[in-house]
This record gives sequence, structure tokens and C-alpha cells, in this order.
Amino acid sequence: MIGILLSLLALAAPAGTDLPEEAAAPVPPGPIRVAGSSTVAPFALVVASSADGHAVVSQTGTTAGLAALCAEGQPVAFAGASRQVRPEEVTRCAEGSVATLVELELGLDGIVLVQGEKQRELSLTAHDLYRAVARTVPLGDGNCRLVPNRVRNWRDVRAALPDRPIMVLGPPQGSATREALIELAVRTGARAEPCLAALEREDEPAFLDSLRLRDDGAWVDTGGSDGAAAYALTRMPDAIGIFSFVHALKQEGLETLSFDGVHPTAATVADGRYTLVRRAYLYTTAGQLTRDPRVMRMVGAFRDPALVGPGGVLTAMGLVAGEEAGRARLIDTATGEDTPLRR
Repeated sequence: MIGILLSLLALAAPAGTDLPEEAAAPVPPGPIRVAGSSTVAPFALVVASSADGHAVVSQTGTTAGLAALCAEGQPVAFAGASRQVRPEEVTRCAEGSVATLVELELGLDGIVLVQGEKQRELSLTAHDLYRAVARTVPLGDGNCRLVPNRVRNWRDVRAALPDRPIMVLGPPQGSATREALIELAVRTGARAEPCLAALEREDEPAFLDSLRLRDDGAWVDTGGSDGAAAYALTRMPDAIGIFSFVHALKQEGLETLSFDGVHPTAATVADGRYTLVRRAYLYTTAGQLTRDPRVMRMVGAFRDPALVGPGGVLTAMGLVAGEEAGRARLIDTATGEDTPLRR
């Protein structure tokens, strides 16, 4: 099976070209169904159109999308993901009778802080964000006992910041964007506290517990709707929001904020100067790939430099072309071993 899949993927062609004979099969009834990351959703719609297929995309979040891909009956053909599949998710796929996952790396996406465009600039560091949104913080004066975070104003986080209430609208539990923000920003900021840096080395579970986000109104879950969050920000002048770079570009009336002294742009996301960056992925299964020619066409389109490469259609939509864009690998769910596929 792996050998056949490697042959098919190696021959997967951009939209408009003939499929290899091995992939020729009757087109199943109904649209191609995609679930998962809201970041990947608009790209899946465009690529499905370019590959002569109609897609129905559900923005369920990365975790739920991967679960649906491997659920009984495989109700979706693709799962969009704002992170790589985890070992425990691979195991659940094996338990769901999925023998092989197919992973496509799409490109890079930034996590950006935004505010209403008429607000005064708020330039934050990782440590600032940690001190503002962590549920518990060290007591201070050399005492690392964690106490509830009572800070309510950005000026109390750092004297150079404006006199402005702390209110951060961010993604809910289960969101890959939330997980990435905690890993890339909150965790980094916590390490600036010497006692927490020591705690990470000595007792990582306790350190990770200290990264939980506030639940007292300083952090507000947005429910996963970027449109609703953007609307709220235009009417809440003191609030800032957490968006993917892709979605931030589409929101009118908002401006992005610099982070650790670097403003998010396609160039700074691509070269690593902007540090809040994660990779975007698309997953399907060997079964979907071999029984539905539309899935093969979409895989081919997502590996086409005209779409995912620099200057491609998807980069014009906000996806940042990374060096590994278009890379694919096969994952054996029984063993977790992977087989990289060269372009």
C-alpha cells in the first residue's frame, strides 16, 4: 500500500492535468467535506475549486477536524490543522481503522495581536503578555509562590505601557491558535521570571500549570468566530484580540501590533524575525486518496508551487510560503513511523 501511495503522490499533478491511471475511479456522490482549522478553511475552498471539486468546509477547530477524519465511516475527506497531528491522535486513527495518514505542509501562519485602528499603539513583549494573561503569577521579591493575577491595567504590567485596562479577546479552549499562543508567547514570557525558569527545569508539569489563562474577565474567550471578535474590537476601544495572520489581513477597522519589537508582515513571518509563527497542514487518509479522484486532485493542487509557492494564489490570500510548503509525508498509524515524500 505504501508503495502505491508513494507512486500516486509523486505523480499527483496540478489541477487540470490527467490523473495517473491507478487513481482513476468513479467520483463518489456529494461534495468533498473538509473539517478543522479556520485558518486552513479558505485555502481548502479555493483549492477544491481549482481541482474541479465542490467542497463543504466546517470550521470545527484542528482537534475536532482530526478526530472527524479518523472517525468511524470517515465523515470528512480532509482535516485542516494549525499544528501537526499528535502521537495520541495518530493512535486514535489506528483504532478507527485508518492505516495511513497523508500529511501536507501548506505554509506558515503568524499569530497576531490586533486592536481598533484608532487606538494608541500598544507594543508588547512576551513577558508583558505573560504578566497580563496568566491566571497565576509569582508573588515577587524573590518569592516564587504563585498567587492569583490581580493586575488590571497595562501600565501596572510595565510602566512604559499606556494607562489602559487589560482586556484580551482570544480563542477558546481546544483551539490550536490558543495552544500556539501559550507555547510561543506565554511560555516564553514566563521564562523571563527566574524562579519560573528554574521551575520549568525542575518540575515541568507544575510550570505548565502556571501557564493557564485568566478567567476573571481580563482574558475573554471569543468562541472561535473571527468575525464576531473583529466586530467586538471595533466597539471596545481598550480591548486587543488574538487572530491568525491570515484572518487579521481580512478584518477592516483593525490594526496589527508589534510583538517583541517586530511588526507582523509576510516577510517577518517568513524569515523568523516575527516569532509567533506556526505551520499549517492538511491531512487526508490513504483510503480517501485511493478511492476519490477529487481528493488526489486536491493533494496535487496543494503541492503545486503556483498555489502554495512564493507569489502563488494562496500566498496572495495571506498564507506565507515556507521552505517546506508542499512537502508531504505518509504516517503509518500502527507504528507512528513516517515516510517523507520528495517534491
